[in-house]
Amino acid sequence: MWSSNHTYTECSSGDNIQQNRFVPLPPDSTQNYVGFSNLPYQIYRKAIRRPFQFNLLVVGQSGLGKTTLINSLFLSEIYDNNNPGPSRRLEKTNDIYENRSTLRENGVILELNIVDTPGFGERVENYATIDPIKSYIENQLCNYMNGEISNQRSSLKDTRIHCCLYFIPPTGHCLRPLDIAIIKSLQHYVNVVPVIGKSDCLTPEECQQFKMQILRDIHEAGLSVYNFPSLPLPHPEYSHHRSLVERYPFALVSSNQLVPSSGHLVRGRRYPWGVVEVDNLEHNDFIALRDLLIKYHLLDLIDETAFNKYEIYRRDKLTSLISQDGISQRFTVTSPINYFDAESRLHEEKLMKMNQDMEIILLQKVEEKESQQSKYEQSMLKETQTTRSALETQRKQLEEKRRLFEKEKAAWEEAQHVLEEQRRRQLLDGHRNLWNMVIKNLNL
Repeated sequence: MWSSNHTYTECSSGDNIQQNRFVPLPPDSTQNYVGFSNLPYQIYRKAIRRPFQFNLLVVGQSGLGKTTLINSLFLSEIYDNNNPGPSRRLEKTNDIYENRSTLRENGVILELNIVDTPGFGERVENYATIDPIKSYIENQLCNYMNGEISNQRSSLKDTRIHCCLYFIPPTGHCLRPLDIAIIKSLQHYVNVVPVIGKSDCLTPEECQQFKMQILRDIHEAGLSVYNFPSLPLPHPEYSHHRSLVERYPFALVSSNQLVPSSGHLVRGRRYPWGVVEVDNLEHNDFIALRDLLIKYHLLDLIDETAFNKYEIYRRDKLTSLISQDGISQRFTVTSPINYFDAESRLHEEKLMKMNQDMEIILLQKVEEKESQQSKYEQSMLKETQTTRSALETQRKQLEEKRRLFEKEKAAWEEAQHVLEEQRRRQLLDGHRNLWNMVIKNLNL
């Protein structure tokens, strides 16, 4: 059996590798060098060959700075005048809106998919707007699961939502029932990060009290929001990272405009009492959200979605499918192969049963049509006979009328002939009398 002996040493606290870990010393010669110590570099080279996919869901009412925050987070004009955000469009809809962009930074490509919900919180009854958001998230998980079991996994695209930024209005009081309802609906299938939009409406004291009240409401309602994990010790940025996490939930001020402040141009908002700087931790928590979300835990959010949220959905989905149609009673082993074999057989049984049912239905339809056709023919025959009888009666009546008419005509013609004869005789008698008178006068 081949074996290789290596010498190990403990890392010092100044190394980037965690303390109390052992790493191999550089090989003394090429004979003792295997090369698996370069695996991290191979993974890095392989990782940057293809782009990373990050899907971000933004949920909140219009006017809380969602569009401006997205542009500020990624330092890109994802939304501009030619492509305005959903909240700035004239046509208001309740549809889910997607905006895909490709970003590059130091050779790393990020395919960013921003999903916005422009109709959320715009109704009198806002609880109805939760279902389309939940359905969209579940559809993406379902599409990914269907893609995994397909025969073309190379073209599988990850459209699962990795993070949901939920914007809380700066009321300064507590979480609304709508806030609790939507977080409770989405917490099982997506990493929810609550943020306070337009926090410059609150004073620093009000903002801090509002944060504490939100944390209390989250704990009392039993909500599961995303908790940014701590960096391992020792890490040079452990203290800084911990200070950023302590600002949770994040109070944000967003702006893409440059305004003068202390002799410099900074991104911020100008008020009569001063300037609120976006990139200043003393003014708001934008830097904390950006660093934790992108710099430190972007991959953690993707892994949390892939290995926790998606697995929960996949388990629930397969369990519900297995428990349907008696599969769990027939098969005690719930392995994917047995499950899909059982599902295939049940599907074939369903098809056979559907074919039989369709044949029965077809025969019933044919008999029904034949019965309707027979009734129709009988009805038409009866109607035809009735029509013929009525026509025969009308014919007889017309013949009788014609006979009477002919009789009356003959009588009338006979009467006219007698009248003509009488007139002719009277005329002849008149002429005769006239001639006699003339002759008589001539003789005189």
